[in-house]
Amino acid sequence: MFKDLKQIVNLITINNDIKARISLLSGDTITVPDISEEFDKFSIQGNLIIDSLTPKRIKSITIQFNGNLHNTKDGSFENQKSSIIDNQLRLVSEPVDVSVGCSVFGFELALPNTLPSSINSKTLKLKYTLTAHIEFIDYSKLTKKHALTLNNNNLLPNRQLRELSYINNGKFPNLVDWEVEFPTRLYSPGDAINFRISLNFYLGVIINFIQVELVQIIKLHPRNLQRSLYGENLIYNTQTIAHTNLNAPKDSSVDKFGFNLPIPVKSMLAQTMKTEWFEVEHKILIRLGIQNYCNSAKVCNLWVPVGIAGKSNERAVKFELPKYSNLSNNSRFLWGRRELPPIYSN
Repeated sequence: MFKDLKQIVNLITINNDIKARISLLSGDTITVPDISEEFDKFSIQGNLIIDSLTPKRIKSITIQFNGNLHNTKDGSFENQKSSIIDNQLRLVSEPVDVSVGCSVFGFELALPNTLPSSINSKTLKLKYTLTAHIEFIDYSKLTKKHALTLNNNNLLPNRQLRELSYINNGKFPNLVDWEVEFPTRLYSPGDAINFRISLNFYLGVIINFIQVELVQIIKLHPRNLQRSLYGENLIYNTQTIAHTNLNAPKDSSVDKFGFNLPIPVKSMLAQTMKTEWFEVEHKILIRLGIQNYCNSAKVCNLWVPVGIAGKSNERAVKFELPKYSNLSNNSRFLWGRRELPPIYSN
């Protein structure tokens, strides 16, 4: 009982005397660099900043990077949770003293370049967290968590192809011949999807309306999130992200229509990607409300695959880095026990 009471007192003292925070050089958004044949990993660099009102002796510091996947129960989806990554870096393994004021521990953590982008959709959430575990010589502990957003455009299928212009055509027999033209099929949140559709109606056929939707389709393995999805039966969840309507034009001779569909920035929109745990697809659905000479109404659906990518993090490092030649064990800038300086990259 006395030991438990002592731990509680130490915890209260730690919370009052010392604070910690995590700061990444890239900010709170991690952008995975382009994949190359030479490297299958990338690194993130940052600082663990400790502010202390009294001198402290630290026994160990561990930096932990977690990625947790959670799909909620919705329709055919079951409520499941899974960890897709749990990497740890032992930043300090021998006792080290921190003086009154601010002490900074620099770190560099290697991560696989196949990590999926963060997701905050209605049915699927993928969140990343960076946690610092600090243990002091008196066995008291301090934990600091820092939420992160990760962007990885490398997992977007056919990315280069979708950057190009796109023209396709076809017909609904005895009703209408159609052609769609997209300047590009790759977009980011906040962009507008611009395209044109040309319609050539058969005799006696008229258009009543045109509806356009940006549809998000999430595919997930129904039983085990950690099982590979390639070639497996998947369950689907479909969600409309944005939509617009066009009623029948007064001039029935008009057969070319232009659309501008804004993509919301703050929404349940995820990036287009294909991973070993799940897939996210995006398609433009064009609904044609058609009426023929017999006054029989029909809705014809056109599907056009598109891609949603994350915006690159172009924030530059604007502060001066420490001079590694002047480091010591008791320096205010402690970089991993005299290891080689990290390589700073985007």
